[in-house]
Amino acid sequence: MRRVLGVALAAAVLLLTGCYGNDQNMAAKVGQTVITETEVTQVAQNFVDAMPDSGYTVEQLRTTVVNWEVGIQLVKQSLGSNETLDAAVTDDAKASFIAQYSDVTALSTNPETASWTQDLAAYGVGSAALGATGMNELAQELGVELNPRYGEWNPATGQITGTGSLSTPFPTATAATAS
Repeated sequence: MRRVLGVALAAAVLLLTGCYGNDQNMAAKVGQTVITETEVTQVAQNFVDAMPDSGYTVEQLRTTVVNWEVGIQLVKQSLGSNETLDAAVTDDAKASFIAQYSDVTALSTNPETASWTQDLAAYGVGSAALGATGMNELAQELGVELNPRYGEWNPATGQITGTGSLSTPFPTATAATAS
């Protein structure tokens, strides 16, 4: 009887905290690609390491990194099937984007982050070419889900909004169902 009560109590705690059935390592999902908390932590740590005088911490950068990663995946998954992206996202355009930002330039010279920096540049160039409307169309086509700790995906801005909550059932929103 005590064991049954213990299991029921544990299940109730999980349900009340919004954690029941969630993939706790999922920060976001774009299409079928999962962006993990581990990846978010690594990208944020790489940024902090590349810019030690910035004053940023990994925790302060998490939501920004999730925004970047969602955008990166929207562009990566659409290259080859979107004429506007295909025309805009060139090696020269990515190099120009990287050169505009000292922190991105620092990351681009590190062998561990150079590939990710190219992906970030493709997102920067691609999102500028498509604009908010075009990026939102990609999000609606592919679907965007967020771990509730980051807030919700706002189709009007193409960004994460809200402060997030660990007590919100997962998933909170998908671009495919947002109107």
